[in-house]
Amino acid sequence: MVESKNLCRGKIPRRTFLKGSAAMLALGAAWLEGGFWLSKVTADPGKTANEEVITYGVCRGDCLGHCPMRVHVRDGHLVKTSKLSHPIPEFERICQRGLTHVQRIYAPDRLLHPLRRAGKRGEGKWEQITWEEAIAEICTKWKSYQQEFGPESIAFSDCAGNSAIDSRPYTKRLFNLMGSVRIDNSFDNSFFSGIIDSVGESSWSVGDDERNLLSAKYIFAWGSNLTEAGHVHYAFINKAKDLGAKLIVIDPNYTIAASKADKFVPIRPGTDAVLAMSMLHVAIAEKLTDKEMLERGTVAPFLVKESDGMFLRLSDLGRAEKGAADAIVVRGADGQIGLPSEIAVPVLQGTFEVQGHRVTTAYDLLVERVQEWTPERAAEICDIPAATIRELARMYAKGPTTLCAGYGPDHYANGQQFYYAVMALVLATGQIGRPGAGLNGHAMSSFLENYADIDDIVTPPDGKQGPVINAPLVPEAIKAGKYGDMPLNIKSLYVYDQNLLGNQTHRTAWLEALEHIDLFVVADVTMNDTSRYADIVLPVAHYFETDTYDMSYSGVAVYNAKAVEPLGEAKGDFEIVNMLGCGMGMADKFSLSRDEFFRKALDNEKARAVGLSWEKLKQEGYIYTLKPETPIYMHGAKYEFPTDTKRGEFYRENVAPVADVGKAFDKKREALPCWNPPYEAWQVDVPGFPRSEAAAKYPLVFTSKRPKFRVHTQYSSNPWLLELWKEPVVTFHPHDAEKRGIRTGDVVKIFNDRGYVVVKAAINPANRPGVLVIDHGWQKDDFIDGHYSDLSSNKSDVMVTNNAFFDCVVEAVKQ
Repeated sequence: MVESKNLCRGKIPRRTFLKGSAAMLALGAAWLEGGFWLSKVTADPGKTANEEVITYGVCRGDCLGHCPMRVHVRDGHLVKTSKLSHPIPEFERICQRGLTHVQRIYAPDRLLHPLRRAGKRGEGKWEQITWEEAIAEICTKWKSYQQEFGPESIAFSDCAGNSAIDSRPYTKRLFNLMGSVRIDNSFDNSFFSGIIDSVGESSWSVGDDERNLLSAKYIFAWGSNLTEAGHVHYAFINKAKDLGAKLIVIDPNYTIAASKADKFVPIRPGTDAVLAMSMLHVAIAEKLTDKEMLERGTVAPFLVKESDGMFLRLSDLGRAEKGAADAIVVRGADGQIGLPSEIAVPVLQGTFEVQGHRVTTAYDLLVERVQEWTPERAAEICDIPAATIRELARMYAKGPTTLCAGYGPDHYANGQQFYYAVMALVLATGQIGRPGAGLNGHAMSSFLENYADIDDIVTPPDGKQGPVINAPLVPEAIKAGKYGDMPLNIKSLYVYDQNLLGNQTHRTAWLEALEHIDLFVVADVTMNDTSRYADIVLPVAHYFETDTYDMSYSGVAVYNAKAVEPLGEAKGDFEIVNMLGCGMGMADKFSLSRDEFFRKALDNEKARAVGLSWEKLKQEGYIYTLKPETPIYMHGAKYEFPTDTKRGEFYRENVAPVADVGKAFDKKREALPCWNPPYEAWQVDVPGFPRSEAAAKYPLVFTSKRPKFRVHTQYSSNPWLLELWKEPVVTFHPHDAEKRGIRTGDVVKIFNDRGYVVVKAAINPANRPGVLVIDHGWQKDDFIDGHYSDLSSNKSDVMVTNNAFFDCVVEAVKQ
């Protein structure tokens, strides 16, 4: 039995590779040169180093950049990464994280061998075992669980930590064939639910090609600290500003992005939906809406039945033809009812009787919904002057305006309400689907089309797809033995591509739930918060240690070549899945090699149309798949959207919860933008919305911010980056600090009923009063004591089950 550090790479002490200002100078020099060199990984000093070999790779750090890069190898060691040339110069870039992959591969906490727990969970005592032993033990137990408790006794949980089609998607083949439970990680569900429900998802995710920013006159960065979270994207905003665009930043705290803004709006946490609805109120009252977009590009003229909230269709009028689509109808000013293609100018407002059906236009319902949110009323809620709200509305409607909405508003339990509201504003003002007007920035703009067709591989016809359950609901479901009305008895949990215990909300609840799990297996590249609690740990190869294929956010297909051999006994996720599949007695279904998998994946008409095949990609290294004529604005162009109605939908007729666990909801209310306060992070008493019970006890809202030096917990053990930001710090507004006798450098305890964390404090006037901020991505060993994820709640809104990281209140005391 040995300590875990002896089975990972030897711990590199945080000694000074670079000291003081020299560190920043060295970093700047590396930027100018285009990459970092790892001087200590070389051949024997007495020998001449081998000639440098350069391959191509993609950085897959879950920042949504997926930047292509060159990977430099000498004497079998990765020594440097550098930016890859790009057909469009604006997309040619690499960030400080991408420059440090040398330190990720040769990380101090890199896993080298399969490990079995030899002490208590989390104690850090392990024994090294062989791959054969690991697979045999896992599969033997899985078979016994399946036999005794059924296929749903095994659960898989993933995210995007090492994600390419040969890892996260290919692993789905295994649990689909096993009939296992899949745990949906439920990160950013509010963001994607609100926007995709409203305007759909195209090849550019929910946004446009970033070059469309260059035609914008106004850029609204709403809950998005682009300079930190998406700084490879921020280059386009910077260029747009040079061309005369105005940057408006809406955020509770004064961020780095706010420091670059022409106007900063410090909104009260969790009230973003109210501001969006009030801006729409102003646009409607001042006739700043886009009539043609409303008529031709949105559901505005659709007639909503009072009886059931559904759109009026041909079948309601007895005019549906057998075998034909049951189309939605609209009304002309002359009273004629017909298809949108038959009514050139449909009415946008009014309530009517149509063949016994009382109906109202969807637009009239929207107008009615936002009537209460006058700027004066919204000012009480948002803590923003009414005059500012009117100014924001006029700027937005004037346009061309691009919305860069980030994940900030997503991190409250009411988060989806903002995205529904702001998309109603976008659609009603017509600020979408044309040059300079649309959606963009980090999280919204990322080229999704990967040209790989693996549906038949991932979901084989003889599969036994099990249920999907949402992560915030899992701890309670495990303890209760049911998920909604479905019995649940999970005996084993397999986590891959995700540091679950470092990133899920309410970590203490997850630790309690793990006590009910017999076999906890983690496949990861490093020893992190999650793998430390595993019963068996499987070492995963870094993505430069395997052959794979990936798409850049800018449309470049890249052959991510195997640049170096995997360290120790690490294996790619693809190989691990094949081994587990064989161990489960399905050798005939897990016999594909990597080459066969990628050849099959790219053998389709869509890939051939852009000249893409596995063989060609391996030969050329990378292929730019976009054509010069590809439009740079996607959603709403020619008044078409990738939604069920082919229109922008601010009214939703088929309202349903993301995770239906039997809780009641108000369908009529949820069909349109609405708002209710956060569950916890509501510190004020205003008419109709009293302070939350939790805030009465714990007066400070606890949030986090994105740092430049990590993506979630990835890169968190990188020695170079730790030289620049070595420990977590919680920041206080001066008034909050003074009230508690706290000064910069003091050690403080942040706590609530769920847990605590002990860290150093700093005073920062950029904080909004009443809000504490800590940089995101630290792990348990980085804190003096406790863990910041122990503070957060896994409470979710009925409609969208989501990790609401910021809907959390705390108190702070000096230690």
